[in-house]
Amino acid sequence: MPMPPSKRDIAKIERLLTDGYLFVFSQNSTVGTKAELINSYKNPIPNGLTVEAIDISDPKVRLYGNTAIEIAKLTFRYKTADGKTVSYDFTGSIVAIKEKEKWKIASFHASLIPPLSTESNSSK
Repeated sequence: MPMPPSKRDIAKIERLLTDGYLFVFSQNSTVGTKAELINSYKNPIPNGLTVEAIDISDPKVRLYGNTAIEIAKLTFRYKTADGKTVSYDFTGSIVAIKEKEKWKIASFHASLIPPLSTESNSSK
């Protein structure tokens, strides 16, 4: 999973992705390319957020020849325009392929995990 390292090594992230890389964020139906993802690490995205880090937990990986599929919980940390940090949890899936003996990420999909509601649905 490409993520901005602490030193924001954009070149490393670019090397981790296939040229035809695509991503999908289901909460707003965004479909994007490698160039758009790299740009989001370099500049604030339209809502003023800048990607700070992506934490991965509980990964499950399956290998199928030169293809790997990973499903995991992801926590995206962003910096807002006014300097605050905000986090969102997602379930993500990653498809990686082996090219010239190196693994590269070909596709990524994320679905927002809604926050738990404190309201009771038992109003009957």
